Amino acid sequence: MQQLKDYSIIDLSGKDSIKLFNNLSTNLIEEKPQSIVHSCLLTPNGRFMYDFLFIQEEKKYIAVNKKFVDGFISYINMYKMSLDCNLSKTEINITWNKDKGKFQDPRHQKLGFYTLTEKCGNDCSIEYHINRIRNKITDGFYDLTQKESIILDYGFDDINAISYTKGCYLGQELIARTHHMGIVRKKVYYFECTQSLEKGAEILQNETKVGKVLGGCNGEYLALIKFENADFTKPFLTNNTKLTIKT
Repeated sequence: MQQLKDYSIIDLSGKDSIKLFNNLSTNLIEEKPQSIVHSCLLTPNGRFMYDFLFIQEEKKYIAVNKKFVDGFISYINMYKMSLDCNLSKTEINITWNKDKGKFQDPRHQKLGFYTLTEKCGNDCSIEYHINRIRNKITDGFYDLTQKESIILDYGFDDINAISYTKGCYLGQELIARTHHMGIVRKKVYYFECTQSLEKGAEILQNETKVGKVLGGCNGEYLALIKFENADFTKPFLTNNTKLTIKT
């Protein structure tokens, strides 16, 4: 059994819980047994706050990065007003397997499968994140910046996190306007580097900033590049280190 130890499971209950999440989150959340949905919470002006997995077995659960869990619960509680929605941390674990499990990752078919269990297992976070990075899938905690990042820049519409037909949600105006105007000029790319790099480090080409380093694991990284300004036949530079960005 391989456990994702950097994720926590929140129990979600209350007759208004689905209604509240659909008022707030970027994707359609349905009360449908044995289902999994990838979605985000945004600020009122459309910037990233949290990404999460909604998982329903007999009960409803939220899987979110451990470093996000307390803030996530507080953020939902701030908007629930008189609605009946309760979130509580659990001791349930989430396991990951590249080839089999109860719930297939809704973001990409190559990201593997999840199972919820009360048993503990060996930490598989490194293997999981390397697989994610190689498939150029961003993760909110490791790659985005709260209250700043625009999720369309990071490909969240390509990884099933956004519904353009579900109706209103918190921060929708920016996302809908950007989508319909087609003005996304950034894209996520993969590269390798033997040097340890900081998240947010500038990526240069011809002394001009064309992007930044996102998260990395064991020398494998993601980058956010303004593709209109970049020449991918030539090397990039960060921290005086040459990079070859793979398209």
